[in-house]
Amino acid sequence: MALEKNTSYKDINVSGAYYKVCRFSGEKTSLTFTVEARSSNESDSFEIKNYDCAYNIGGDNPIKQAYLHLKTLPEFADATDV
Repeated sequence: MALEKNTSYKDINVSGAYYKVCRFSGEKTSLTFTVEARSSNESDSFEIKNYDCAYNIGGDNPIKQAYLHLKTLPEFADATDV
């Protein structure tokens, strides 16, 4: 599971950047996770960001909840599932 979208990083356009949740930790009601941006699935990361969201312990697995949260953010509004 990952997201893909066009982006720019340090004034360089990256077509079809690959965003993957790589690490996560959480408690009963909150989830913290790291997203790595890559130019492709096989390449090294060019950007790493941390995010927080609410966590539903009885809901979908935490990784899926992280991706669902990302898709609610304006920076991922045009991202597609890959």
